[in-house]
Amino acid sequence: MIRNVQPFVPPAGKSHLLGDELGIARDRRIALYAGAITQHRGLETLIKASAMVGDDIACVVMGYAGRPEYLKKLKDLAEQLGVLGRNLYFRDAVPPDDVNKYAASADIAVVPTEAICLSYEFEASNKIFHSVMARVPVAMSDHIEKRLVNERHGIGILFDESDPRDVAEKVRSFLDDGEAYEAAVQACGRAAQVLNWENEERTLLSMFGRVVRESADR
Repeated sequence: MIRNVQPFVPPAGKSHLLGDELGIARDRRIALYAGAITQHRGLETLIKASAMVGDDIACVVMGYAGRPEYLKKLKDLAEQLGVLGRNLYFRDAVPPDDVNKYAASADIAVVPTEAICLSYEFEASNKIFHSVMARVPVAMSDHIEKRLVNERHGIGILFDESDPRDVAEKVRSFLDDGEAYEAAVQACGRAAQVLNWENEERTLLSMFGRVVRESADR
């Protein structure tokens, strides 16, 4: 299996980049969704969870919206729940080379992908690997491949992406558990040494080499 992982980069270092840009107080913790703003990524659930997670945690949705009407729908939902600009913030996508430093300015990444098909059930989103490379723990849907990644590397926690309350409670309890959180930060650093494109590339080239050799032997 070849995974959609990132090239290895050194730690970006913690900053307040994202919070300062959005006017989020520095004593608040940031839960970041970074990715496409589109359907079935669990964004409605995240918005509802932001109303339950507590005022000392700010949820940020950062990414490109291919359908402006869907983005408006999400903002309308946040407005209806009274969290827009309070517990829930939106930010446009950043250039690929800047993702690492923006991710590193969050406290936790949130990946609430919905299991609407086998592809989503079995995928391990590249957003997970971006976060690992930024040394930021990940809260993610309890799906097969995501569960396996977390079991192997201990990079964060799992939640039921269909239940906003479960998302809120899992994120909050994890951020409040200093020992477990710090262990996940350290685990992300170790995982970054493994879950990178340099390692995946060697596997891919080995597979190609085996195919070429087998073809030549025929």
